[in-house]
Amino acid sequence: DIYSCGMVFWEIASKRLPYENIQNEMSVAFNILQEKTEEIPAKTPIFFSKLISSMWKKPNLRPTAEIVAE
Repeated sequence: DIYSCGMVFWEIASKRLPYENIQNEMSVAFNILQEKTEEIPAKTPIFFSKLISSMWKKPNLRPTAEIVAE
């Protein structure tokens, strides 16, 4: 799904695993449900940063796969 793809893009930009400091899977799920996302590294190109952020929005506000592919 688009959210997960955004997390993969974040991993590429940050060179880290998402939520690596959280030990409990339930805490990770809670963070996601509360829309607490990882910080996108400052060195990330602005277009890529905006794309990642848009992919983490509420489902009805996320870009389509076609838009992401463009």
